[in-house]
Amino acid sequence: MNPPCSILITGAGSGVGRGLSLLLAQAGHSILATDLNPDAAWETAAQIHAAGGRAEARALDVTSAENIQALLHDLGGSRIDVLVNNAGLQRVASVEELPLDKWDLLMDVMLRGAFLMSRAVLPGMRAHGFGRLIHIGSIHSLVGSSYKSAYTAAKHGLLGLSKVLALETGLVDVTSNTICPAYIRTPLVDAQIAGQALSHGISEDEVVSRIMLAPMPKKSFITIEEVAGAVEYLISPLARNITGQTITIDGGWTARRASSSCWGALGFLMFAAYRGYSVILFAPVAALGAVLLTDPALVAPIFTGLFMEKMVGFLKLYFPVFLLGAVFGKLVELAGFSKSIVAAVVKLMGRRHAIFAIVVVSAVLTYGGVSLFVVVFAVYPFAAALFRESGLPKRLIPATIALGAFTFTMDSLPGTPQIQNIIPIPFFKTNAYAAPWLGSIGAVFILAAGLLYLHWRCRRAAAAGEGYGSNLLHEPETVAEDRLAHPLIAILPLFLVGVLNVLFTWAIPKAYGEAHSFTPAVVGHAAPVTQEIAKVAAIWAVEGALLGGILTVLVFAWKRVHRRFAEGSKSAVSGALLASMNTASEYGFGAVIAALPGFLVVVDALKRIPNPLINEAVTVTSLAGLTGSASGGLSIALAAMAQTFLQNAQAAGIPPEVLHRIASMASGGMDTLPHNGAVITLLTVTGLTHRQSYGDIFVITGIKTAAVFVVIGIYHCTGLV
Repeated sequence: MNPPCSILITGAGSGVGRGLSLLLAQAGHSILATDLNPDAAWETAAQIHAAGGRAEARALDVTSAENIQALLHDLGGSRIDVLVNNAGLQRVASVEELPLDKWDLLMDVMLRGAFLMSRAVLPGMRAHGFGRLIHIGSIHSLVGSSYKSAYTAAKHGLLGLSKVLALETGLVDVTSNTICPAYIRTPLVDAQIAGQALSHGISEDEVVSRIMLAPMPKKSFITIEEVAGAVEYLISPLARNITGQTITIDGGWTARRASSSCWGALGFLMFAAYRGYSVILFAPVAALGAVLLTDPALVAPIFTGLFMEKMVGFLKLYFPVFLLGAVFGKLVELAGFSKSIVAAVVKLMGRRHAIFAIVVVSAVLTYGGVSLFVVVFAVYPFAAALFRESGLPKRLIPATIALGAFTFTMDSLPGTPQIQNIIPIPFFKTNAYAAPWLGSIGAVFILAAGLLYLHWRCRRAAAAGEGYGSNLLHEPETVAEDRLAHPLIAILPLFLVGVLNVLFTWAIPKAYGEAHSFTPAVVGHAAPVTQEIAKVAAIWAVEGALLGGILTVLVFAWKRVHRRFAEGSKSAVSGALLASMNTASEYGFGAVIAALPGFLVVVDALKRIPNPLINEAVTVTSLAGLTGSASGGLSIALAAMAQTFLQNAQAAGIPPEVLHRIASMASGGMDTLPHNGAVITLLTVTGLTHRQSYGDIFVITGIKTAAVFVVIGIYHCTGLV
């Protein structure tokens, strides 16, 4: 036990200061409790007296040198062995919104105050040959935190001040150290929890678990007792050579970087996908690796409770779409319909317009509401036949389909029914036709730039003597020219899929209402099964449309397909299984990454971009890239930050319709990184690899991303909406 000391504690009227005062008094020390609020300081002293300890209380403004000198004069030369610089306060606001007087106040109390107090007591400590300067820092003395600029700057400055004091007191038994605890459950922290909950749109319990305690392997708040124990040790003679040091009590927070696990997982999965390794295998490996680096104890719970839950949930909803899409594409191929349409296109437009024809077909289907995955299955047989007929490299097919299906018709053209254009509606109170001029300009830019690039690639391939290619995988069945169907019959199934999709989308909610329940006929008492129609109507509509397309092919080409249907359906089913499992694994990966504390670090960092539209665009496209999903990244970004986007836009006079269009377009930019489910599906269906075709897909992605900033520039220059 240490010999009794006289300890002056600033900010002793509440929170950490009061807790330290009570605990150090229990250890036999004499406490001088000071606070700007004299009643609070006297209450602390009264509690010490009631417990049998020794204490005095004084009012003290640590920012006033005169007030500090008056206190020392009032003490009449009484010895002060230990100074605990604890006084502090918090203000949560962005750099742009933090009032200058609040910045000055926080810096004055926590940094200037510590300087003035240390300077005032040092002469007495030197005279007595003993002294301990103990500064109460924070985890934010070591790491940054959004919206806490003044607090973080002051606490970082405290470390520097402590080191200088240590150097200047080296020849006497006076030490200077800083104790940096992570979150302690005090009234100050409770106020931060409420503020973070409001800022992120989550509950206070989620703030505690997902933000405050998430970076700490120990998963618990730091206690006053732990901080008091560190103070006790620093007071002791055993600590006379510990000076200028930072004593960190953070539950392991600073042992690792939270956000690095997210970026590491993303980089690993992109590398694995590009090198041709199975995403079905490596998506969970990458996701759980990130969890392992964050909290090893959560690996098993997150695998079964989140990764598998999301993966299976995706398959439950979308596997029928993949399966029916694959069967539809295979039947179109076996029937010779793709060959028939290709022959008609070549006759009508010539071989040199092959790329434009595939882009148009993909675009019409996508704008008609057909799922992107279905478009891949449906268009590939036509594209393969047309590219072979025209002597164009097969490796350019994925980029061509991507230009037609994954870009301007997905989220740029006003009115597109794709989910990326629908998600922003409830957040911004807009509709699918938001900012029609900007969306149309963006669409024209993407289409023109994309076609120019693909035609340039074709010319280079032709100059190098490259043709369609040989020894290729997943090649469509060949059909004799004399057995080709009429082009109008061949195009009919595709046309019907688009039309039926629109009709079913309208009719299903009318027929079923908001919800539909049924009770399974089983032994015992079964709970009713209820379907929320709004969540499944679009999927049912696509499935119904594909069934209609399949039946149409069978009606018009039964003789051509029935002999090869058994074998053809096997390849279609295996293709659907592989494509859906790849995408589902990606979906599970994105869900895990979005649940990690490092993801919130990324989100907070993105909030710092000043221009409202650029902020929104970069945030959405970054989160879409990180999760590997346009709709996933868009949903996460808007759920967390839509209110902030709106407030910043309103302050700048930007209509919400512009926010809608920018968010929608940005979602389809960096989402097509190598690990994206749609990219992997596209390459799987076409039988190509990342090495063969991803480079061209990425360029189309780059054009799509550039279009967002072109549209932002046009808006700022012209005000067009």
